[in-house]
Amino acid sequence: MALSRWAERRYRESYSRYKALVDAGIGVSDNFEIVMNRLLRSTDPQGEFFNIPDNEADTLLLEIVSGIKNEFLNNSEHGLEFYLGKRIRHGTLTGHLRGPVENANLITQRTSEIGPYKSNEFWLGKLHFPDPDAGRRLEDAFTGFAAAYDDIIYQLRDVQLHVVSKAHSKGVFDITLSAWAYHWIRGLVQTDLSFEDLLKVCYTIFWGLLEPSLSRARQLLGPEAKEAVARAFDQLQSVARVHTVQNEAYHSLSMMIRDTAAEVQRQLDIVVDWLRRTEVEQLSRRFDLNELLEVALQSALKTHKSFSPVVTRVVRGDVVTSAATLLVVADIVFIIMDNICRRSMSDPNPEVQIACIFDEGAQTLTLEIVNPVGRALDRPVVERQLAKIREQIAKGDIQAGASGERGSGLLKIASMTRQSGRGSTSFGFTDDAYFKTTVTLPVVTQGKTTAVLLEVNQDEYPAC
Repeated sequence: MALSRWAERRYRESYSRYKALVDAGIGVSDNFEIVMNRLLRSTDPQGEFFNIPDNEADTLLLEIVSGIKNEFLNNSEHGLEFYLGKRIRHGTLTGHLRGPVENANLITQRTSEIGPYKSNEFWLGKLHFPDPDAGRRLEDAFTGFAAAYDDIIYQLRDVQLHVVSKAHSKGVFDITLSAWAYHWIRGLVQTDLSFEDLLKVCYTIFWGLLEPSLSRARQLLGPEAKEAVARAFDQLQSVARVHTVQNEAYHSLSMMIRDTAAEVQRQLDIVVDWLRRTEVEQLSRRFDLNELLEVALQSALKTHKSFSPVVTRVVRGDVVTSAATLLVVADIVFIIMDNICRRSMSDPNPEVQIACIFDEGAQTLTLEIVNPVGRALDRPVVERQLAKIREQIAKGDIQAGASGERGSGLLKIASMTRQSGRGSTSFGFTDDAYFKTTVTLPVVTQGKTTAVLLEVNQDEYPAC
C-alpha cells in the first residue's frame, strides 16, 4: 500500500522511539482488555478516557497517529480527497446526474463557461403556445431549470463532496480523532503491536470515525438532492402545463419530464451506494481480458446513453486479471471514453478501436484506444493544451491537475502510470482524422495466469 510505504518512511523511527519510552515506563497503558472494558463503560466527560495524557510518549504517539490521519485524508497521491476527485467527482457524478436530462433534451449547455444557456430549440420547436408570451415563459422555465439543476450538481461536486480544508470549508468529509479513539489505539499499541499492525489499526479506526461523514454525504445525495431535483422538475412541469397548448407534443414533454425525474432519482440511489463502505465484493473473482474490457466499457458507457460508439476490440494475452486490476482499467476507459464523448466533436456513433494487450515478458498490460475527431475540432488549440499536459507530466507536476475536476483526465491517467518505470501514458493525433491514447500499466503474474497491479495498487483506494 502506497500510504503505508509513506508512513513507513515518515514514522517508523518515531514509533520505535515511542516504544522505547514506554519500555522506560513513560506513557504506559493498562492491558488492552482492561482499557476496552473501561472505555465501553466510561461516561464521565472529565474522566481519563475523555482526555489525552500529557507526557513525552503520548505526545509522540499522537503526532504519529495524527500525521497518518492527515495523509489518509489529504495525501495528493493516495488520500481520500484525491480519490474522491478521481473516482467520484471527475465526470462520473455529472455523467450520472446530467446524462438522463441531456438524453431527454430537457437541459442545454451554456454558450460559454459563464455565459447564458442555449435556447431549448428541441422542445420549443415541437410545442404550441396560446400566445408568444407563453412561449417566452416556457423558454425562461427551461433556462431556470438548467441553472437550478446544474447548481445542484455544482454544490455536490465542487462544494460538498470534499475533505474539509481551507479551500473546501463546506466539505463533508473529516475525521475527528477523539480522546476515546486515541486511548483505543494506545491500548492496542502496548500489546506489542508492530508498526505494520499499528497502520492497520489506524486505518480501521479512521474508517469508523469517517462513517458520520459518509452518512452526511449519503444524506446530501439521497433525501436532500432528491428533494431539490424533484422541485426543479415540478417547477418545469408546472410552467409547461399552464403555458403550453395541451396537444400530443405537450403530453410527450410531460411524460418525458416524469420519466426523467424518476431516472434521476434512480441515479442518485446509485451514487449513494458509492458511499457505503463495504469490503470489495468478490475479491476472489477473476476476469479474462475480454471480460475485463467488456465490464470497463459497459461501466463507461452507461453514463452516456446518447453516446453509442461502434467499438472494435483487439485482445491479446492468455491471462486472468484480478478485481483490483479491473477497477484501474475501468477508471482509465471511463476517462478516455468521456473525453471522446465530450471533446472529440465526432458524431454520436464514432468508430472506436480498443486494443488490450498483455505482455508476459515485459509484465505490462497496455490499453490503446483510437477514435475519430470531428472537423469542427480546433486542432491548434487542442495541440497547445496537449503540449501543456505533456510538459506537466514530464516535470512530474501531475497531482494538482489530477485532483481537479475539469480537463484533468489525462493527468489522472498519468498519475496511475508514473509510479513505475514500466508504466507510461501517451496521447496525440495520428493524422487529421484520428486521436490515439496509449496507457501501459505494470503488472505482476501470480501463478501462471493471474495478473494483478503492483505500483498502481487498488488496496490503496479508499473503499467508498
